[in-house]
Amino acid sequence: MATPSSCAPFRAPSEPTKVLVLGTLHLGETSDDLKLQAPEIPDAAFEPLLDALALYARDGVMVELDAPESVAYWAGAGDGETATARYPWLPAARSAQTELDLGFLEARDRFLAGHTQSPPELALLALAAYDLPSAVLWWARADRAERKAAPDGVRRLLGRLAASRSEAVRIGVRLALRLGHRRVFAIDDSTHGDLPPGREAKTGGLYADLQGHPAFQKLLTAYEALMAGLRDELEASVQTGDLRPVFRTTNETARLRQLLAQWQILFETHHESGLDRARVAMWEARNLGMAKNARVAMANCPGGQFLALVGASHKHFLDAYFHTLVDVETVSVGEVLRTEPHG
Repeated sequence: MATPSSCAPFRAPSEPTKVLVLGTLHLGETSDDLKLQAPEIPDAAFEPLLDALALYARDGVMVELDAPESVAYWAGAGDGETATARYPWLPAARSAQTELDLGFLEARDRFLAGHTQSPPELALLALAAYDLPSAVLWWARADRAERKAAPDGVRRLLGRLAASRSEAVRIGVRLALRLGHRRVFAIDDSTHGDLPPGREAKTGGLYADLQGHPAFQKLLTAYEALMAGLRDELEASVQTGDLRPVFRTTNETARLRQLLAQWQILFETHHESGLDRARVAMWEARNLGMAKNARVAMANCPGGQFLALVGASHKHFLDAYFHTLVDVETVSVGEVLRTEPHG
């Protein structure tokens, strides 16, 4: 039997699928990891960033929201309270399923088949299929009169999400609207949670146990300074009306290494339970799931150009995984977001 090392490698395609992995701060909320409160950002400040990204998102935009299959897993597991706590919008999705008399799989198949061209109907189908960003995308295309026919809960949810400060909406959905895309791909994978199956301790409890460790205290001090610097950079970019500089520096190698320190520290704490290293393993499993979902999305258009919009701590992992794929080439964020003239 031939071993992998003895097999001839694939011939590289002349036009590989290209993906730009853009690491971002979570703009819509105070992140538990980054502890950064984003300032108010006017829509106009996003325009130079969207102009630059549009050239590299021709065939698809992917965002860090749970993929429909992950949502379906939690929706079908347990007593339902866990799923609703994880996805507060789930009751509206079930309302959409009731309105359409469709289950998740049927709604997904009909949405992907594009059996209707009515924006509000497509928004309802996407929501019933647990495809939240695509539902917001089509809701944004519906006019006020069309929206009135939707169930009250659906109308309130999608109206609120369309006005969200989240980068998934303000960058991902807006870019998909501009480019005429049919969907926004949600690629996150939280199916397995933060710790391996059978390990009952909560991640929050693990970090609480590590609070007194000298290395952990050093990390917290460094993060405080890092977050202050990031906040200043973001506010400066907002003042200039151009977010490209802060996104460019956030995606530089040195900055990404600073952000990844939160995972490196878990190899230095040597917790007696082994949960520190288990947490890193599950973080890596989550990123592998994201890479898998992104690869499926890219299969829709071989040789195309895609944007993956994810939290900055995911970027290093996704770039590394994509680099090993046969038909995928990653794009440099620094080149895309250059603010000085080329030449």
